[in-house]
Amino acid sequence: RALMEAIATLGKKEKELHIKGEIPNPMDIPKGCRFHPRCPYAMDICREVEPDLVEISNKHSVACHLYRG
Repeated sequence: RALMEAIATLGKKEKELHIKGEIPNPMDIPKGCRFHPRCPYAMDICREVEPDLVEISNKHSVACHLYRG
């Protein structure tokens, strides 16, 4: 969701999106979903299992346990 909201629109001045939390150290990626430490919707499964990348349309994919295709 945060990534989709970060897409800029030409000719439109928009507020910067700030995601709470610390950016993980790339040398010490968290177990499970890499975004779970900063996600307000994180569940127990997010801390343990990395979600599969699922193509939802021709140019869009999602990797989230909350997505139900």
